[in-house]
Amino acid sequence: MEPSAIKPPIIEPVPSAERRAALELLMRDLDPLSRRNQVDRCLELLAANPAAAAGLLQASAGNRRVGVLWAQPLPGRVTTLWSPQFDLSDDIDFESCGHKLLNGSLQHAAAVSSRLVQALIAPDEQNWAALLFAAGFFRAAELLYLVFPVEPNGSFGDRLPDGDGASDLVFEPAPVATTPRLAGLLESTYQSTRDCPALNGLRETPDVLATYAFGSAASRNLWFIVRRAQQDVGCLFLTEFTASRQWELVYMGVVPAARGQGLGREIARRAQRVAAQEDGTALVLAVDAENAPALNAYLSLGGAVFDRKEAWLKVLESTREKSPPLAPVA
Repeated sequence: MEPSAIKPPIIEPVPSAERRAALELLMRDLDPLSRRNQVDRCLELLAANPAAAAGLLQASAGNRRVGVLWAQPLPGRVTTLWSPQFDLSDDIDFESCGHKLLNGSLQHAAAVSSRLVQALIAPDEQNWAALLFAAGFFRAAELLYLVFPVEPNGSFGDRLPDGDGASDLVFEPAPVATTPRLAGLLESTYQSTRDCPALNGLRETPDVLATYAFGSAASRNLWFIVRRAQQDVGCLFLTEFTASRQWELVYMGVVPAARGQGLGREIARRAQRVAAQEDGTALVLAVDAENAPALNAYLSLGGAVFDRKEAWLKVLESTREKSPPLAPVA
């Protein structure tokens, strides 16, 4: 077909009656059971959250859906982009379709007052990475995803001894909310961190805590302030996803003055123990591939890498003037 005959796709929110089909395309790389469960959960979220529904975008050519992308707004003024999926034809190319979907997603992120837009992409999605780069995103980190399987007897085997090791550590339950004490402690753990340092300063601490606290209605959060000698030395944020009985180590950090003393490893052990005692099936977490001390500690505790993603970020310079809701555009 001659280039002049190639018509650009139209970008618009997916109509409610077509959301299941669009999500099926978006998640087509999952196995059938995982895809069905994930689609069902997302449909519930879309039905309950108009802002999330407005971010489920499709590229249409004629009467055919040729691409779909979800710009999902999260608490804490952040929008996460699900990697787009396409059903292209000879008259629609990846670059033009992906570019327009990406522009639509950024317009939606601005409309919901997001400060930060993030995309987690697989190593083989470099065409998508190129579009992100062209749109002003930067590669912030390579993330390694680790899993600690829970054995049938509810333990982590000989890698998890009976004691916590550092017996002088106290794990004080903390509210899943922003408090001056917790905000100050979190900011201290970010100082000179090796875990995704490019994120530092991009958002205000209350926004970061709101994102950490995000979970589905079927999730339960357990947050702890870690103390030693009556001083706050770290924090541990855990989330349980009850449908799968998996626990996620959302965040753990140690203040600079307490680093290099094995506290991070002991905090990770506590996370393992919580998952085991709560009859979890696994504990999962993500770590910056450049954070060798944390990665080595996790591996020594039995963690195994099962996936890796690149984290790409874009800071929206100003959201004071909100963009209008996305309308179909050619």
